[in-house]
Amino acid sequence: MIDGSQTVVGKTTLRETVIRSMNIGPVQTIGVAGTFQLTKEYTTFRIDTSGVNVIVLLLPEVSEAPGHEFQISLSPNGAGNTVQIEVFAGDFLGDSNVNPVITMPNVPGTPEMIVLRNDSLNSWFRF
Repeated sequence: MIDGSQTVVGKTTLRETVIRSMNIGPVQTIGVAGTFQLTKEYTTFRIDTSGVNVIVLLLPEVSEAPGHEFQISLSPNGAGNTVQIEVFAGDFLGDSNVNPVITMPNVPGTPEMIVLRNDSLNSWFRF
């Protein structure tokens, strides 16, 4: 099913195929190492930075992006990087506010994706 926001959500059963969420909107590509502040203007971020680097992604304050969802993926080219995801001071990821709260796996050539959504109060949750 595709709704008006171009978001695919669904579940099928052969054995079992589940798509939790997939945004078909614009993708913000990160092609260099460094620290990046994520903004609510984009939902989908893809890390394509080649090499072995540390990339820090700062989630916006929950109150600045209530109910927002981020999909962050490592392409095969970007999979050698260490990606740290950090929350705004005072916000939480689940029950933790110690940064970095998530370090994505860095297995060269192996893509990875995570989905984060906030509760509109003060917490981000990983799906």
